[in-house]
Amino acid sequence: MTRVWEDTALYFRLVNAQLRGKLQYKANTIIQIVSHFMVTFVDFAGIAVLFNRFPTLQGWSLNEIAFLYGVASISFSFAMLLVRGFETFDRYIQKGELDRVLTRPLSPFVQIMAAELPLHRLGRLGQGLLVLIFALAGLKVQWDVAKILLLLMTLLAGILIFVALFTLGAVSTIWTISTAELTNIFTNGGAYLTSFPLSIYQEWFRDFFIFVVPLAFINYLPTLIILDKGSMADLPLWLGWLPLPVAVAFMGLSLLMWEYGLKKYQSTGS
Repeated sequence: MTRVWEDTALYFRLVNAQLRGKLQYKANTIIQIVSHFMVTFVDFAGIAVLFNRFPTLQGWSLNEIAFLYGVASISFSFAMLLVRGFETFDRYIQKGELDRVLTRPLSPFVQIMAAELPLHRLGRLGQGLLVLIFALAGLKVQWDVAKILLLLMTLLAGILIFVALFTLGAVSTIWTISTAELTNIFTNGGAYLTSFPLSIYQEWFRDFFIFVVPLAFINYLPTLIILDKGSMADLPLWLGWLPLPVAVAFMGLSLLMWEYGLKKYQSTGS
């Protein structure tokens, strides 16, 4: 437990140092954030245009789709703020920089996670928040304490699941050298996939993202409860209450794979 607190304190110290450096160029940082906001807003604009032609998608309205999109976008954006080092982890392998990381008396996981602070990702985070506000403004949700807690747990679970996916993608490069494209399928692709109700996909595809790669717990299954949409096909509704336990388990698996990968890593000798 002491090690966890030490690693957490170290992470925040490293991030604080990077933040001070980024804020030396405030104008540039603001321009990057605004630009990223505008670029990513096109994603939701495309969905909104679709609903000008079709009022519903398998019984889901634009505001309900916006709720899915907003929750997924917030979780994904927050995760990307944390894991820029894992996104570019293949360079550590290719250039032999992982050797340098491993020789330091610090947690390799914390070092990689705090390697870079991409403040421009705040643009996408702001976009996700705006879409979620738009969704809530048009929905008549019967909020209670349980639903509020479920929404908060869902957002946290989404962050953990995306961080776990980036971690798994990073550690796989120890054996494959580069898997950026494969990782993007589950991270960037996962963020887009979860912007729509999982019920529109074929059953085998849906089951894969529930029981193997738990993207369904990022937003869809909890949303069925929050929006009182009922259960999905043959699946019990109570699955929607499990985003956080599933995310913690998936994150734990990714950390085990991370430790295993580091043990199997063979130095470049450079």
